[in-house]
Order: sequence, then C-alpha cells, then structure tokens
Amino acid sequence: MALTKVIGAGVEGVTISSTTDTSDQFILTNTDTGSSSGPDLVLFRQSTSSAADSDGIGRIDYRGLNDANQEINYATTYAKISDASDGTEDGEFYIQQIKGGSYVTTLKIDGNGVVAKPYQPSFAVVGVNNDSTLTMVDGTVVKLQNWDTVRHNIGSHFNASSGVFTAPVAGRYFFYVQVMFRMSTSTYIGDLLFRLRKNGSDMIHTDIGYNDDGNGDGWNTETMSAILDLAVNDTVDVHYYLGSSTHNTGDNTNWYIYNGNYTQFHGHFLG
Repeated sequence: MALTKVIGAGVEGVTISSTTDTSDQFILTNTDTGSSSGPDLVLFRQSTSSAADSDGIGRIDYRGLNDANQEINYATTYAKISDASDGTEDGEFYIQQIKGGSYVTTLKIDGNGVVAKPYQPSFAVVGVNNDSTLTMVDGTVVKLQNWDTVRHNIGSHFNASSGVFTAPVAGRYFFYVQVMFRMSTSTYIGDLLFRLRKNGSDMIHTDIGYNDDGNGDGWNTETMSAILDLAVNDTVDVHYYLGSSTHNTGDNTNWYIYNGNYTQFHGHFLG
C-alpha cells in the first residue's frame, strides 16, 4: 500500500493506493466504551469567505473503468447547503448514478426533509379501449387494454396496448383501479366482476349483480386498490367478467364501460 501526497496546478490531495489485493485499505477504529458515536468521518467545507446557499460541501465518488479504459464515476453521493442563514440552516443530500451514459439524480432529500425519487417505477393511464366505449361481452374474462392516455409511465414498465404492468424489481407495489359502467337496456346480471390479477390469478375483485328495469338509466363506479408483493417480471393487469341469463356466452351485451377519465388504472413501486 502506498500513501501519496499530490500537489499540482489546481490539485492538492492525498492518494491511498494498493495494487496487491482488494482488502480494506482505509479503516477508522475507535476503542472508546462510551455511548457517543465513534469513529466519526467529517467532510468539512471551510469556506475562505462566507458560506452561501447552494454551496456544495462534500462528495464521494464511486469510480471505475469502462471497457475503453476510461475513468467513470458510476455513482456519487454529495451534500449541499440549502439555506446558510444563521439559526435556520438547511441541508440537502443527493445520490446520483450514471444511466445510459449520463448522470441522473436518483434520490434527493431537500431542506425540508422531503425525499424525491424521480426514477421510482410508476404509471397512470385513462381512456380504456382506445378511449372508446367498451361494450361488455357475456360469460368471458376480458382484459382492459388499449389505454389511450398515458399520464405518466416512469421506466416504461406498463404496456398501454396490452394493459400489462411488468415489475422491474422485486418489492411492494400499490395499485388502483376505477371503472365506470352503464346498463343500456333490460338485462339481468348475475355477476359483474372486476379483477386485479397478478400472473393470471385474482388478487382482489369486486362482485355485483343487477336487474335493470329497462329504463336504460343505470350506471355505477367500482374502485379497487391493493398492495402486492411482486418478484422481478411478475405481471399485473385488470379484467372484467360479466355473467347474465339474457345473452349467450361470448355475445355482446347492452352493458358498457365508460371511456375517458371515468376508467383508470394506476400503479406505483413503494419499496
């Protein structure tokens, strides 16, 4: 192991280098038996003039080489002064990483303690069936797909055409479904189920029955929400099943699902 002091134009620092193995190269040890913290590592930005808002006060780079033998900071943690005012000081903390050759902030804790994770997988869609009225089919499990409006789709893990969300990482996810539907003419409905499915199996569903009086003026809105544990590449989607005694299996009924904002599907990675 070598300890080298580096001094040059605009550069001053110390380098610890080891070429023999990958064992620990820098260890701080504290043998105090008290309850206070220790050992402590302090990065101290002692400005030669007054500190100011937005001043950077420390950074740690996690550096390696790429396949062209170029030095790359693959991840970085750093801190800034958010408010340098005496008595009301605020600090900010950031985690950055390189993504597709560019540096992006994947986590920020601002001066108010608010945590922002802009790359957290999330989606929200409205306008099922290409934003057209969806006539329900009798006796058949039908997936809600061809969503017209994607309000957001962070990471592009939701396929609006197929109506399927695919989990990019293992963890816990929140899902919300809203479906508005209408009865158009006299049809007895034994069961109308809306189903939130994981890998083809129901996780949560509603079940309602109606006997329309023929006036064609009935409508309702069903909502579902669930927190699901997903593995990588698990899928989640929404289906309906309508069972009536008025129509044959596979026939179009006189019931339909509203388009636009009345019918929505949302999902978000919690952690």
